[in-house]
Amino acid sequence: MQATYIAGWGTNGYNVNIGPIPCKAEITDLVVLSDTATTAQITATHYSFQLNNTTQSEDLFAAVNSLVGADLAANVAKAFTTDQNQIVAKNDNLQVQVSATGTGTLTMASAKLTLQVRYRVA
Repeated sequence: MQATYIAGWGTNGYNVNIGPIPCKAEITDLVVLSDTATTAQITATHYSFQLNNTTQSEDLFAAVNSLVGADLAANVAKAFTTDQNQIVAKNDNLQVQVSATGTGTLTMASAKLTLQVRYRVA
């Protein structure tokens, strides 16, 4: 497991480096944890997450995973399971791409977000 932390997530996109994986591994999940819940107030906006192996230029999700409205409870982990390109080589770098789209008012600018990549040795 590898994790990183973001202080605040607003209307701008983020590319968050998780770092190199220390061994050949099967990436199983991306886990998102926030100290603040998303709310129905942001129904017109959603956050999208993609996990990318930047070393191999490969996405680990066939389609982005999104949080809409009240999808994320405070301090409750939300896991997205990888569905392609799960096997990575030692020292492959993983990056989480977070984007916000839509027309609603975002309320997460002061939230603390933890992103965790779960894997098992392959």
